[in-house]
Amino acid sequence: MYGGSEGSYIYDDMFVYDVTLDSWEALELQGEEPAGRTNHAMDVDPDGNLVVFGGFTTNGYDNSVFVFDTLNWKWSFPTPSGLAPTARELTSLTVYKRLALVFGGFK
Repeated sequence: MYGGSEGSYIYDDMFVYDVTLDSWEALELQGEEPAGRTNHAMDVDPDGNLVVFGGFTTNGYDNSVFVFDTLNWKWSFPTPSGLAPTARELTSLTVYKRLALVFGGFK
């Protein structure tokens, strides 16, 4: 679980849930992290990395893409080329093979 909000506070924390042990653990991450966000979209790529798109941050609606490496517990910040979707929250994101498909959203 990454981010979320409570009232006007936007979280930038990350938790992992172990389905075998039925327990949550807060991750202590090293290096640069994305700004906290809520109402973002996230899916898993074929390598097991988490792909995050958009959401709402303290700076407003966002259209950034971030990737979380689940083996090394680190974020990366790709710089996609081409025309990006406009900033939005509440989108749907599905990773199919090597494509991240974004649908809908609200701004």
